[in-house]
Amino acid sequence: MLLLIACGNSLRQDDSAGLRLAEALAAAWEAAARPIRLVIVQQLTPELALEIARPEICEVLFVDTRVARDVYDVAVETTTISPTLGSPSLGHHLSPETLMFLTQALFDARKDLIARQLTVPGFEFAHSEKLSEPCQAILNRVIQGAGAGAYARVIDCP
Repeated sequence: MLLLIACGNSLRQDDSAGLRLAEALAAAWEAAARPIRLVIVQQLTPELALEIARPEICEVLFVDTRVARDVYDVAVETTTISPTLGSPSLGHHLSPETLMFLTQALFDARKDLIARQLTVPGFEFAHSEKLSEPCQAILNRVIQGAGAGAYARVIDCP
């Protein structure tokens, strides 16, 4: 089963782009009759290690919005997560790398787990439920094109 962890705030404009993309990915995965667990959070917390450590989870995909580098930054990017302890503190805001490190440290049997991060560029983060025009255009391209189904197909879970 794929664990899809969507991180963002639906009241902060483009910060919700990752949430919306994750919902589209989950729908594409379910339409393909593949098992998926979607978890939506505002930030990554240590408690998510319990979700990641579940024995039926074969891969973790973190979906989030990143601050666009410039107006030409329109790519949805996928990276592989390498577990690392990124901060000496165990606060309630973690990176995917630190969360995977904690999961492996606490649940030794999950060291083989594959983790990736999918990020959408965001341009505006004011208080609003509406995406900025460039961010909405990116999501439309990814979701309405071959995007959501194509991203769902690159996951290796049975």
